[in-house]
Amino acid sequence: MAKPWKIPHIRARDRFSTAARAILTTRLREVGSFEESVMTTQDVESVHDMRIAARRMQAMMGIFQESIQKRKYRNFEKTIRRLIRALGAVRERDVVMSILEEYRTNLPANHRRTLDLLLTRKHLEREHFRVALRRTLAEMRDVQFRKRFMKFAKNSF
Repeated sequence: MAKPWKIPHIRARDRFSTAARAILTTRLREVGSFEESVMTTQDVESVHDMRIAARRMQAMMGIFQESIQKRKYRNFEKTIRRLIRALGAVRERDVVMSILEEYRTNLPANHRRTLDLLLTRKHLEREHFRVALRRTLAEMRDVQFRKRFMKFAKNSF
C-alpha cells in the first residue's frame, strides 16, 4: 500500500482555508497519480493504491464538509464515491482470485478443474468491472473533474 502523500507547505499558523485547499488538492493529485496505471495495466496494486487514495480524499472532504457549500460538496462527494465503488468492485475480485490461486496450488491436480472454472469466472467478472472502472475514470476526465475540483478547492473556503 502506498503511503499518503505529504501535504506541502502547510504550517500550524496557516489559515484554515489555506490548509484545506492544500490538503484537498494534494489528495486529488494523489488519486490522479494512479490513473494511468489503472487504465493501462492489470496491476492489482495500482487499483488498491488508487482506492486507498480516493478514500483518503473522501475522508478529508468529510472533515471539511461543514465549510463547503452543500450542493457543490454533494456533487464532488458523489463522484468520489462512485470511483471508490468502481475501484472496490475490481479490488474485491483481485483479492478473491489471489486467495483462490493460492488455494489451488495446494490441491492435487485432479481437484483443480472446478477451481479453474471458478477462477475463469472471476477473471471475466474482474474484466467486466475493469471496463466499468475505466468508463468511470473516462467520464471524470470528460467532465474535467480534476479542473473543476481544483477550482472548487480554491474558491470554497
